[in-house]
Amino acid sequence: MDPSKASPSSFFNPNSCVLIPRYQRRYSWDVAKAHGLVRDVLDASTGPNLWAGVIIYRESDVSRPEIACEIAKNEMNHICREIIDGQQRLTTVQLWIRALLAHSLASGTSINYSEPHLWLQVPNDEQYKKILSGEDVFLRTEPMYEVYSYFRYLLWLGEDSLLDAEPAQIPDRRLAAATPEERWTRHIEKQGIERSTSPNCEELLKSTLSRMTFLGLEVGGDDPERIFSALNGSRTELSQFDHLRNFVFSKLSGPIRDTLFDFSWQPAESMLDQLRQGRGRSTDINKSAFLYDYLISKGEGSQARFNASRAFQQFQAMERGGRLDVPISEWVGSQLENEVALWCFIREQRHMKQVPGGTALAITLQTRRSVARLRMLSDGPPNPFLLWLLRNAFLEANDEKAMTIAEVEELVRLFESVVLKLLLSESGITNLRSQMISGLGSLKKSARNIGGVRAADVAADFLKGIVKDVKTGTIRNRLENGSTRPYHILKSRGTIALLDIIEEQRSGGTSRGFLTDELDHGQDSFSVEHILPQKLDKWKRDLKAWGVKDGQTQNLLEHFGNLTVLPGKKNTRLSNSEFGKKCSVVSSDAEMSSPQIQDWFESERWTNDEVRGRAAGLVDDLVARWKMDSI
Repeated sequence: MDPSKASPSSFFNPNSCVLIPRYQRRYSWDVAKAHGLVRDVLDASTGPNLWAGVIIYRESDVSRPEIACEIAKNEMNHICREIIDGQQRLTTVQLWIRALLAHSLASGTSINYSEPHLWLQVPNDEQYKKILSGEDVFLRTEPMYEVYSYFRYLLWLGEDSLLDAEPAQIPDRRLAAATPEERWTRHIEKQGIERSTSPNCEELLKSTLSRMTFLGLEVGGDDPERIFSALNGSRTELSQFDHLRNFVFSKLSGPIRDTLFDFSWQPAESMLDQLRQGRGRSTDINKSAFLYDYLISKGEGSQARFNASRAFQQFQAMERGGRLDVPISEWVGSQLENEVALWCFIREQRHMKQVPGGTALAITLQTRRSVARLRMLSDGPPNPFLLWLLRNAFLEANDEKAMTIAEVEELVRLFESVVLKLLLSESGITNLRSQMISGLGSLKKSARNIGGVRAADVAADFLKGIVKDVKTGTIRNRLENGSTRPYHILKSRGTIALLDIIEEQRSGGTSRGFLTDELDHGQDSFSVEHILPQKLDKWKRDLKAWGVKDGQTQNLLEHFGNLTVLPGKKNTRLSNSEFGKKCSVVSSDAEMSSPQIQDWFESERWTNDEVRGRAAGLVDDLVARWKMDSI
C-alpha cells in the first residue's frame, strides 16, 4: 500500500468520484458521531489541520466490468476510487457538505460548488437520491436521513449549537407541522431555546474540504478483504455478518459480483432484515445469529473452539479448507437464499410454502406447529438442529444424505419432546447448544443412508441420548406435587407451548390449538391464565367455605394444575374474577370451552384436590406423548 495525505477535496471533486461497493454494510452512524464530525470541522477551521482517520481505497481500472461509474467509461481523465474502508466517515462528510449547501440556499445564498459523484451501497444509494432531490426526510428514521436532518437542524439553530460539546436534542417528530422548519420552531419554543447567528456555510465548506486530512492508503496487490478485516476486526459496530459479506464479495470480480449481490445476496439479507426484532436491538443480531446457527448445522463446531464472536473466522476456515463443498460464487448463487429461508422459517415465518429455489416446503400443519413451539420453548439452541433436519429433507440432492419428509417430521416432534423434557427436569438446556455443536459435527460424518442404517435413525439415537438420564417418573412426581413450577421455568410463551402440546395430544391433532398466525384462522392471541389468581380479593369467601387456609394458596397458584390458556382479551376481562364467574363465562363461550384442557370449569370448587387431580391428568397426556416418541 502507498500511504499519502488526502483531504475530502481530493475525493470529492468534479474530476473524480467515490464508489462504495454495493455489497458493503449500510451506513450506520448516529447523531452523536455526526456531531463529533461537526466539532472536528470547527477545530480544523481555527487550528491546525485535523487528522480525521484512515481511508483505504483502490483506484479502479474503468475497464473492470463491475465498476458502476458511467462517467469513468467515457472520460479518460476521470478517477474512480473504490472505498475499501472509511465509507462511514466519507459518507458523513458528504452529508455534511450537502447540508451546508442546502442551508445556504435556503438562506438565500448559493455556494459555487460542483457536486461530487458518489455511488453508494444498497440501500443508501436510493436514500441519497431522495436527499439530493430535496425531499423532506425529517420524519424518516434510517441513519442516513437522521444524520442529514440533524445537520440541517443544527445549522438552522445557529453557530452556538455547532460549538456545543454535546449533540442538540432532536425535535419530536410527533409535533404537527407542514415543514421541518415549522417543527423546529415549535420545538425550540417549547424548550425555551434561542437561535443564534446563522453560520457562514461557505467558510465551513472550505474548512471541510481543505483542512480535514485523511491518511489515504491506496491498495495495490494486497488482498482488500484481509486489510479490511485486520482494521475492523475489533470494532463492535462490525457484525460477523458484515465481515462475511466483505469476505465473500472481495473474492468475486467481474459482472458476477453485482449480479450475485442483487439477485442472491440482497434478497437473502432482506429476509433477515424483515424478521421481528426486540426493541432497541439491531437487525445485525439476526444476521450474525443466522451465520452462527448455519455453521453449527454444517458441523463446523467439531473443527475448533467455536462461538458466535468467531463465526466469521470459522466460515473463512471452512471456505479455505474446502469444506464449503462448492465455490463461493455457487454458495451465494444457489445455497444462501435457501439456507436463510429455512432459518427464517424456523425463527418466525411459519407461513412459508416453498424455499426461494422453488422446492415446496411440504410439511404438515402439525409439524409447523412443533417448529413454532420449539421457538417458544427456547429461542436459540434448537435452531441449528432444525436447520440441519430441514436441509436434509429439502436441499440435499442425493439419497445418501436425504431424509424423507415423514422422517423429518417425526424427528421434529421428537426434538420438541426432548427439549421440553430437559426444561421440565429443571436441568435446563444451558448445555444444549454445546451438545448441538459437537453432535452435528458427528452427524455430518455418520448420518448417512448407508449400510442399511437410515440417517434418521442415527439422528433419533442422538436426540434420545441427550435425555437418557432424565427420569420421566421424577418429572411426573414433581409436576403433580407442585415442586416443579412450569410457569417459572418456561415463562408465558413456553407455558402456552406446553399446554398446546397437551391440547394436541388430547384432541388427536384436531384442535386449532393456541398458536396464533394466519394458519390458525386469525383468532385472538392467547395468554396464560392462573385459574386461582394472584389477587384473591374476590375469592376469599369461596376459599373460606372450601377450607383452604391462607398459607396454601401460594402453592396452588404456581401449581401446574392451576394453569390454563384463554384468548388474550377475554383473559384480561376474567383475570381476577371469582371461580364461579370464571366457570360460567368459559362454559358458555364455545371459543373458550372447546379446548380439551378446559376441563377445570366443570368443577364445583377449586382446592388442592382439584388442582392436583387436574395436574395428574395433564401429566398423563404429556407422558403418553413422550412414550409415543420413545423417550
